[in-house]
Amino acid sequence: MMRGVERTSRLQVNALICNTNLGRRTDAKIILQGYKVIAGAAGQLGLPVAFIAARRELADQLGRLGAPVLPIDIFMKSPWEDSI
Repeated sequence: MMRGVERTSRLQVNALICNTNLGRRTDAKIILQGYKVIAGAAGQLGLPVAFIAARRELADQLGRLGAPVLPIDIFMKSPWEDSI
């Protein structure tokens, strides 16, 4: 898929981003599992992981990993989250 995006965009991917996203149900454990998958893919592709996106309140729970953590804030609420 990445190579197809590169061909279509005529741009080269030079890093991957770990953006494990299950909305507000994402917790530190899910982010760490996602990071393992992305780090494995990055290793196979010979690319670095640029950063790990995590909700601000989870960022401190991740510890030191192989990429910097980018704390993010979520402002959007999905329709299925009305009952949450």
